[in-house]
Amino acid sequence: MSRHAFFIQGVPVLAAWLLSACTLGPAGEPQTINLPDHYGLETLDLERQIEGIDAQRFSLGDMVLSSWWASFNSPVLNGWVEEALANNADLSSASANLQAAQRQVSAQARQARLPSVDLGGQAARQRDLGLPLPNMPNTSLYNTFVGQAQIRYDFDLFGSRRSQAQASAQRLQAQHQQFQAARQSVVANLINATVRIAAINQQIEIVMSLLKDEQAQLADVQQQLSLGASSRLALSDTQQRLHVLRAKLAPLHAELHSTRHAQAILMGRNPSEAPEAIPFEMLALPQELPLLVPSALLRHRPDIRAAEADLRAAAAEISVATGNMFPSISISASMGQAGYDWSTALSGAGAIWSLVGGVTQPIFHAGALRAERLAAIDRYEAAQFAYKQTVLGAFAEVADVLVQTQADAQALGEHEAALSAADDYHSMVKERVRLGALPRREQWMSAQQWRQRQLDAVAARAQRFSDSVRFYKAMGIPIQP
Repeated sequence: MSRHAFFIQGVPVLAAWLLSACTLGPAGEPQTINLPDHYGLETLDLERQIEGIDAQRFSLGDMVLSSWWASFNSPVLNGWVEEALANNADLSSASANLQAAQRQVSAQARQARLPSVDLGGQAARQRDLGLPLPNMPNTSLYNTFVGQAQIRYDFDLFGSRRSQAQASAQRLQAQHQQFQAARQSVVANLINATVRIAAINQQIEIVMSLLKDEQAQLADVQQQLSLGASSRLALSDTQQRLHVLRAKLAPLHAELHSTRHAQAILMGRNPSEAPEAIPFEMLALPQELPLLVPSALLRHRPDIRAAEADLRAAAAEISVATGNMFPSISISASMGQAGYDWSTALSGAGAIWSLVGGVTQPIFHAGALRAERLAAIDRYEAAQFAYKQTVLGAFAEVADVLVQTQADAQALGEHEAALSAADDYHSMVKERVRLGALPRREQWMSAQQWRQRQLDAVAARAQRFSDSVRFYKAMGIPIQP
């Protein structure tokens, strides 16, 4: 074997050795974060049953169903969720953008591995100046016909193009996780809107009952005033309460309409096509809330996975910036036919070809290449901190929702007890009024207290549903298409 042949065959070996011996950038692994034994300040009794009218319990594990909204036990709500996932305009736009990015990344990856091939043709008629010689025309007029195929390949010895493709793929992965987070937000917002609509409807019914009682009391006071058995002070007090209740009713109706409009938009409908409300009685609070262990949370939360993908992309971009400081080798070739007339261009005499190889070594770029590499390293360090902050924020969100769920469960229990006591008190007052032991005004006052306790209980129960929605969203389980 000649020395020349040995050198040519040894180039791939040398390139492989360079690639294996030189690390142009970090691996992109996240910094180790100590996983907590429990999410919050205190160790919660996760197996303890949350007692009350809506009993729940936490179950520690590493798996949560992706279609978690089915735990609210409403076929109608399930259908709404599927409609929202299919027709929500924001999700459809994000899906199209994600598909476009995926196609672009795929094309970039293929371009990094394979050469480019182009086919071109040209036909021209030209008029040029002639040579300044005796007995020669001052101008020349001729035709040219050219057709050729060109191929070019850039050798990626230091992996810059591959690293760029890897960075783009990781950015695509981050975009995919953001899309998953958007799907979760749409589902959570839809369920919260559904619960809020049910709560507002109940609150309106209660306020309407209060209005009816106040109107009856106003008529009674007016009658007593005409008979001299009451005072204008009592009349003014009753009218004041009546106006306060009417003032509460108008904002409730406005919030009901705006929430229904938002619900329709989430489902991809016009605001005028909002669905009929689901009453509270048709919704069930999930009896079991499956809690992911911290290690499983890292694998499932889309914001954490997006931050990890951004970190890996930043690591790959360091390799890109480093590789740009090393030599680049390219080779191009072309072959085809050309001539001053068709017969020559199509004959063997018109064959043309070229073979070009080039090597470029950056020498002086006024510090730009080094600055780009240092900037890539800074972005990588920032991505490490961003990943850590995302993980810590996820742990805090889970800790908050655990505490909030148990606190709101206790609050609902107290509100239900207060409602029961108000109901008993109202029943006793009505009986005493019937027997003449108390004036009718006491019955209306006890009715107001009873209705107010109903309003408190409705708000507390709606909060329990919102806590469950927030819990499932905090788990970050991807929603399957």
